[in-house]
Amino acid sequence: MRMRYEPDEAELYEAAKDLLIRRGLAWAEAHGLPADGFVWSAALDFRHDSTDGRLGHWTITEVGRLLLHYIPSNVTSEATALAEAPA
Repeated sequence: MRMRYEPDEAELYEAAKDLLIRRGLAWAEAHGLPADGFVWSAALDFRHDSTDGRLGHWTITEVGRLLLHYIPSNVTSEATALAEAPA
């Protein structure tokens, strides 16, 4: 599976994002961990829209940008959904 999509490959990206979310939610459930597809979708959009666009590349800096800047600025949701963001 590709982990980087060009901006003009919206359909391919959306299909890959849906698959990654389904697999991620199944993995979390199998391990007894809380997970929310909405939060995962926001995280993947954040990486897709980043400078390098690599969906599977996460550093401490990237996680910090997601949690401290992207989500507060771009995501509107119920507090319960945001509380289930990956630890």
